[in-house]
Amino acid sequence: KKNIVQLISLCLIFVLSSSQSCEDKNGCHSFKAEISYDGIEQLTVQLTNGTAPFAYSWDQGLGSGSIAIVSGKGTYAVTVTDFNQCKAIARFTIQ
Repeated sequence: KKNIVQLISLCLIFVLSSSQSCEDKNGCHSFKAEISYDGIEQLTVQLTNGTAPFAYSWDQGLGSGSIAIVSGKGTYAVTVTDFNQCKAIARFTIQ
């Protein structure tokens, strides 16, 4: 079992559990997203693998780009979908 803390990589469907399995038809297991914070107001998504073009969907109405401007403390999440419909979800908490 793996603990899901900050980064969840998925294939086609969104599954939250303490253990995950996913058929890797499109190479989805290697597609990952991470969020970095500039310490002021900007969150930026960095991707590992995946196939362009990428679609970004931030929670809390933060937009659909690879960069989000935030107004303060909280937990922020982004879902990134690649050309093959693989999904990577990343979360970042500002305290």
